[in-house]
Amino acid sequence: MEIFKAKYKKSCDAVQALPVRGVELALESGSRTLSLSGDSVVDINAIRVLCKCLAHDIHFTEISLVDLLLDDEACKAVCAMLKTNASITCIDLTYNKIRTGGAQAIAEMLRTNATLKELYLGWNTLGEFDSDLAPLCTALTLNRTLEILDLRNNQLGTAAGVRLATALEVNKTLRRINLMWNNIGAAGSRALVSAMACNSTIIEMRLDGNHVPEDCLAAIQARIEKNALDLSSQVALEKMATLLRSEAEEHKARALDETTTLRSELEALSGRERSLQAETAIRAANEESLGVQLTLEKNDNEALRETIAQLTETISRIERERDAATETARIEKQDLTQRHEAARASATAESARLTKELTLMQSSLTNLTSENRVLQEKMNALQMLLDEKQAATEKLLVERDRAHEHLVGAVRQQHVGELARVRDDSRAAAAVLEERLKGVEAARMHAENERDTLKREVAALKSTIDAAAAAASQAVTAHQDALFRLREYHGKEREEIKAQMAARLAEQDATCLTFRATAEERSTELALVKAQLAESQRISAEAATRAAQEQVALRAELAAANTKATADAVALAQQRVQAEAAAAAAVREQESLKEALSRKDVEIKQLMATIQKREATIASMAEDQRRRAAALESSLGQYLASSRPAPPED
Repeated sequence: MEIFKAKYKKSCDAVQALPVRGVELALESGSRTLSLSGDSVVDINAIRVLCKCLAHDIHFTEISLVDLLLDDEACKAVCAMLKTNASITCIDLTYNKIRTGGAQAIAEMLRTNATLKELYLGWNTLGEFDSDLAPLCTALTLNRTLEILDLRNNQLGTAAGVRLATALEVNKTLRRINLMWNNIGAAGSRALVSAMACNSTIIEMRLDGNHVPEDCLAAIQARIEKNALDLSSQVALEKMATLLRSEAEEHKARALDETTTLRSELEALSGRERSLQAETAIRAANEESLGVQLTLEKNDNEALRETIAQLTETISRIERERDAATETARIEKQDLTQRHEAARASATAESARLTKELTLMQSSLTNLTSENRVLQEKMNALQMLLDEKQAATEKLLVERDRAHEHLVGAVRQQHVGELARVRDDSRAAAAVLEERLKGVEAARMHAENERDTLKREVAALKSTIDAAAAAASQAVTAHQDALFRLREYHGKEREEIKAQMAARLAEQDATCLTFRATAEERSTELALVKAQLAESQRISAEAATRAAQEQVALRAELAAANTKATADAVALAQQRVQAEAAAAAAVREQESLKEALSRKDVEIKQLMATIQKREATIASMAEDQRRRAAALESSLGQYLASSRPAPPED
């Protein structure tokens, strides 16, 4: 119940549905009937959650969903649950809104369900159309468990009545069917009459409010009474046969028990006689050997006590040596473990430090490489600028040479005034060119200075990078060597420690095994000695007691045994006679039981003949009723024909 309750609450929370109050009340009370009738807060989600939880439930046997206004979708969810549930035997869906879809779902459920015995579908709309009830009727021909079916006020018409009649001709398990307040009519009721002639299991059929003719109601009622009588007779016969079988089995078992008891008593008496004879012979033989055994056992007991004392001292000494060796081995193992852990921690710290230094050197090398790349790019840019200035200087020199040649030509071709003007212009131009040449030369010198500076900086950077790379390489090599040496050292130390520990453990195990084997051998010997001593003491005590008692009463007992043997022989002969008489009585009782069973069989046959006669009488009465009904119908037809007015003459 708790599992179902938790599952139901979890499913309601998953779909955000409110738990139904009726379910909570049923779970709290522990009832096997779940009733939600008239609960106005039940919706389709709540029904789906409930059906999902009931699909594999084994607690509830009856479900009541009356007057919940459930539609076809809710009915489909309920039927899907009933396909897998194996404990529900009764379900009530009265006063809902189930139509065509719900009828189809109910039919599919009845095809597979093997536990449902009662189905109440009153006050729905299953017969809204003539073909709606066809799947349900087909399912009734296949179902083998349903006993009660309620279809009140479902708008069932004549076609539905005919289909139900066809299903009832095949179905052999339905006992009660309620068809009140429908519209089956005369044709449907006659089909039901024909079906009831083939049906021998229905003992109740309600047809009130269906416009059924009286003769059809009488015929159906007669068949129902016959089915009820047959069913009661069959039940009575089955009960009587079961009772007779149980009585016969009980008498047979009682006779067998008595026979077995007598046989066992005979065997016990024979065994007792043989045991008395054997015991008499054994006592005579034991009396002679008891005195010798007592003397030998006293000597053995003294020797055993001394041996036990020696073995006890030896075992105590071995146990003390074993405990001391175990404590020494534990201390040495703990010391080696601590040394190993300290060496491992030191190696881990040294490895972390060297790894950190290597990472820093690699980052410095990366930075130096990037700076070298930037300086190289600057040198390339200065070289390009210097080349451009060199080209401009060469161009200015060419222009100056051209101007000089032009001046010489002008002097040769022009007059003196123009020569003076040209000279002045040439001088001005030469002054300008000189100034420009000086600027270019200064720029070239500045560029060369910057290039030299950059070359020196690059050389310094290269040397720094080479030194850093060499230092990094040396650090890496040193780190690797240190790691290798550290690993080799720790490996050797670990191997040595392992070898030492293995050797010590092997020695300790061998010592412990030796001590254990010796202790086990000594313990076994001690146990054997103790057992032998205890057995000897017990035997000695028993022998002494028995000898003391038997020596006093042996002669009297022998005389009494002879007398008793004679009396037992006489009693045994009497018991044999009694056992034979009891066996004869058991045989006679068994024969009387067989005669009684034969008489019961004759009575059953007579009762069956009486039942057959009653059936023949009922059949003849039904035939008379049919003939009377046919005569009445013919008379009524003749009367109607005679009372019908003649057609008017032309």
